[in-house]
Amino acid sequence: MNKIIVKKIKTNELTETLRNLQVGDEAHIKESDFRVMSVYACCYRLRKEGYKLTCSAKKNIDGCIVKRLG
Repeated sequence: MNKIIVKKIKTNELTETLRNLQVGDEAHIKESDFRVMSVYACCYRLRKEGYKLTCSAKKNIDGCIVKRLG
């Protein structure tokens, strides 16, 4: 179930959007919507709650990619 989600995310919806990702899904988040460090911080907070997320800005000029592992 590898689904790629690309949509404009509002400020208060970043955490909820990452929570609602299914296992194996990716979310491409643009730099113009959120700074990469803000996305990293959100992933870190969700890891404390038990969500397994990876956040990578490599090979992506305009933002970062968040993937849910489990």
